[in-house]
Amino acid sequence: MLLDWIARRMALWITVSVVLVLTSMWVISASYRAPVGEDQPKVTDWMQGWGSVFGVVAGLAAAGAAAFLLLHERQRAAASERQIAEERADAVLNVPRAVVAAPAQFKINGGGDDKHLGEVVAAVHNYGSNPIRNVAVVVTLP
Repeated sequence: MLLDWIARRMALWITVSVVLVLTSMWVISASYRAPVGEDQPKVTDWMQGWGSVFGVVAGLAAAGAAAFLLLHERQRAAASERQIAEERADAVLNVPRAVVAAPAQFKINGGGDDKHLGEVVAAVHNYGSNPIRNVAVVVTLP
């Protein structure tokens, strides 16, 4: 949320700065008159001067992009740390614990040669303070 706000503010700041710089360049270039006894600046002089201004603007844009990237990476690192903490807390709940299973009752369906196991019922009692998770039931028949 904060990152979006900063990104919007930075985009607005960059846009306004570029417009102001371009407007200032145009006004200064059009209205400048050399002092008496000196030559008027040539195109190459203006190109060198405004190139320096563009260099400063590009440097500021690079610094802004680096700041944005830093904030973004900090946000991602914080989210990763939260996720790791959640996974560790979840892993603590998945430790094996002692439970007691009552003897199973088998219900057979069908008759004659078509008998097959239809249902297995077993009661599991949890004597621990945490819930039972990831239950695995294995039924083996003789």
